[in-house]
Amino acid sequence: MVDCDWSFTTSLPRRAPTRDALASALGVAAPYLECSFRQSEDGWGFSFDIDDTVASQKTLNGDHWTDCVAVSCPTLLIRGTRSD
Repeated sequence: MVDCDWSFTTSLPRRAPTRDALASALGVAAPYLECSFRQSEDGWGFSFDIDDTVASQKTLNGDHWTDCVAVSCPTLLIRGTRSD
């Protein structure tokens, strides 16, 4: 069962005047997102649309066990002890 809360992404800054300002606004999340920084006419932002990303990730929520057991070839599923 996947039930992730992606609401934190909607609070991410959409644009900043400089690359450094964007990194600063992201705080501890900056190292994870720096590879997606892009400059455009209206400042610095991301190579992806935040709202589209949230919508895409929300489609992963739910119980997908029937999909897993429907696979007819040998499959290895791994789950960590502290994994959601």
